[in-house]
Amino acid sequence: MGFGGWCRRRLLQVHASAPAFVFFNILFIWGFYVSVIRQAVPLLNDAVFSCEVVFLVIGLYSILTSDPGIVTNGSASSDQPLNSSVSQVDNHDEELELPCHESTEGSGLGTRVRYCRSCKAYIKGLDHHCPAFGNCIGQNNHLLFLILLFGFISTEASYLV
Repeated sequence: MGFGGWCRRRLLQVHASAPAFVFFNILFIWGFYVSVIRQAVPLLNDAVFSCEVVFLVIGLYSILTSDPGIVTNGSASSDQPLNSSVSQVDNHDEELELPCHESTEGSGLGTRVRYCRSCKAYIKGLDHHCPAFGNCIGQNNHLLFLILLFGFISTEASYLV
């Protein structure tokens, strides 16, 4: 294992190269900003950009370590019907509908469970597997994904200003 693999797996706790690339890209842009651009930028803009970069790093770590809603065999009573249905799924992208129980009725939460080929797991409310973050975007981390996406856009806008 080379230095890049060691750094990615041990230091960042990331098992894919794309999230490590995103992390080092954030650090590179911030380093370039501090060393070259910072002298010509007003103090308020400097503080805003630096705070945005810190929030991006925290958000990236949060989404890398968050549980997207992985369904396990014995996770909850509402997941038990999944055990018999899993063997009947031919296509890995096929959705499984879980029967509604008292706790989920009227709550507005979807009961859709889909299989992610990258993670090799069933995810509640799977939207997609994000290769840039190396994690599935599911029911439990969808809001965090949207906040992080908005953070990237606002940081890019601040950098351009």
